[in-house]
Amino acid sequence: MKQTFWSLGWRSLWRDLRSGDLRLLIVAVTLAVAALSAVGFFADRLKGGLQRDARQLLGGDAVIASDNPTPEIFVAKARALGLTMVSTLGFPTMARAEDTKGGASKLVALKAVEPGYPLRGSLRMATDTGAEQPTRDIPKPGEVWVDAPLLESLGLAKGDSLLLGDSRFTVTGVIALEPDRGAGFMNFAPRVMMNTQDVAATGLIQPASRLNYRMAMAGDEPQVKAFVAWADKEVKDGANRAERVQHRAADGAPIGRERQQSRADDERGQRHAAQSQQPLQRGGGVADGLAVNHAGGGHAEVIAEHQALKTHLCPQYVLQPLGRETRRA
Repeated sequence: MKQTFWSLGWRSLWRDLRSGDLRLLIVAVTLAVAALSAVGFFADRLKGGLQRDARQLLGGDAVIASDNPTPEIFVAKARALGLTMVSTLGFPTMARAEDTKGGASKLVALKAVEPGYPLRGSLRMATDTGAEQPTRDIPKPGEVWVDAPLLESLGLAKGDSLLLGDSRFTVTGVIALEPDRGAGFMNFAPRVMMNTQDVAATGLIQPASRLNYRMAMAGDEPQVKAFVAWADKEVKDGANRAERVQHRAADGAPIGRERQQSRADDERGQRHAAQSQQPLQRGGGVADGLAVNHAGGGHAEVIAEHQALKTHLCPQYVLQPLGRETRRA
């Protein structure tokens, strides 16, 4: 009676399934595949989320950052390409409470914004109930929005006055989330956000001030790419070496010189997701190996019988070219 290794293999497989020897192996493989698929899905969602939020971390599709006011040549080029622009100014300074409130002072990260800020994402303000509410507004002239820790440090509350330089401002809002706030040294201090129109009256800008001018732009991707390519060339040619071009494309791929914090967050998230898969891969391999050893241990006698009968070494366990036949003794 002629039997191919396929028929012998199917007969052995069917016997093992009915006896339950393969149940452990099936369960181990199923759990390993399910665990790796779940982690892979999570890593993909994490990467997609970081890429979608990349432009919010910049506050726009492209940013020109400098220690001096943005040169007019960049403004004119962005306007010619039809891009929307918003400028901000940030620098560290001291804020203090009135003498009637204790007169305490605190180092803060002051940020002056203009209407339209931010171009990507939105500010989230803390309400009186503790919830967060998104807003597209900015502080009105004579008003400031601050981080909650600053109010605690100075013993202030909403509606109180905050002194900045030569001016007095009313605290009208508490910032819960600022989308384009980076992780630079200056940004570790509590935030104070004000209207650009109030900067000159404070008298805070002095020759030694550490100023950070940022012009954010938003628009269609072709126009943004065209601006970044032109700006990179303009910076490299030496005419405006003090300017820094920051940009991230819609699909998350870096174009030009992207923001360091955005790239670091992206790489850190992908690295942690990849590391989380390694224990599952090792554990799945060990479980599969134990299950295979358990399932194959019961065939030791069959292999010994075939060796004793001087037949081929169990064709159902050794992959042989298709078409080879075996004979049973």
